[in-house]
Amino acid sequence: MQRQNKRNHELKVMVAHEGWEDRTPGSKEYELLDKTYYASFVSEEFWDEASRQLYCEYDIDDDPIVVINGDRAPWIWFR
Repeated sequence: MQRQNKRNHELKVMVAHEGWEDRTPGSKEYELLDKTYYASFVSEEFWDEASRQLYCEYDIDDDPIVVINGDRAPWIWFR
């Protein structure tokens, strides 16, 4: 879908988690703990809505640690 000429909709997805643990004892693979998801087709409002969901679910103070991973798409940014 990314290199097609016609206009398509792209689903934006945020996954937040509270940590990770080994998938199995001695494994080099990890499993995310207490995952929360947010998805939207509207990129202009994505971060505002995703942030609002996280603030409703967690007691976030004035100095949170935020780590963002992405594929370098232009909509992936955080203020």
